[in-house]
Amino acid sequence: MRAAMESDWSDDKLDALSTRVDELAKRTDRGFVEFRTELLGGFERMEQRFEAMDRRFEAMEEKVDRRFEEVDRCFDEVDRHFVEMDRRFDEVNQTFKGEDRRFGELQVQIDRQLSEVGKQLSEVNVRLNHIDSRFDGVYYSVIGFAASMVIALVAVVAIFDS
Repeated sequence: MRAAMESDWSDDKLDALSTRVDELAKRTDRGFVEFRTELLGGFERMEQRFEAMDRRFEAMEEKVDRRFEEVDRCFDEVDRHFVEMDRRFDEVNQTFKGEDRRFGELQVQIDRQLSEVGKQLSEVNVRLNHIDSRFDGVYYSVIGFAASMVIALVAVVAIFDS
């Protein structure tokens, strides 16, 4: 056991180990500083890239906003045209309603006049039938008179011939 308790580490070896540990600590510190510097540099470059992307996105956003404003203006113009078209259609519709009313009134008036003409034609037809029947009477009277005249002439001729 004594051998296990005895160490073959001398003060020189311990000093050398301590120096190596100190150097390793310094190298580790330098590594951490370099790593931190590299990491910060990477973050700074990344931040610069993000800022550049932000500027590009802001420019794109402004461009998109301008285009949307243009589209909105176009839609506003189209809406104004639709309002004007609706107004004109309303005017045309009112005109057609007025014309429909006028045509309806004219149709009633024409129907009334045609009905009156029909009545008058019926009266004319009745009168013509009456005149026709009177002509028939006159016709038969003229034929009867002519027949009487022929008989009278025949009788006169017979009297003179005898």
